[in-house]
Amino acid sequence: MEVEIKFQSREIISQELVKGIMKKYSNKIMFKMGDNPTLGYQLKGHKKEELIDYLKEFMEYIQTIIETK
Repeated sequence: MEVEIKFQSREIISQELVKGIMKKYSNKIMFKMGDNPTLGYQLKGHKKEELIDYLKEFMEYIQTIIETK
């Protein structure tokens, strides 16, 4: 399963933020960076329910970071 998240503002996502996210989630997510402020990742194969739960946790983590900026 592949998921791509795009942020419209470069102010929200920075190299520091991406590095932090990569460090926290590197055991389950393969990251790729492009020229655009895009955080693309592929969830490694688990049961569909586990992937959905994991994605929810990941998005909550992103939301927390955005709210604290």
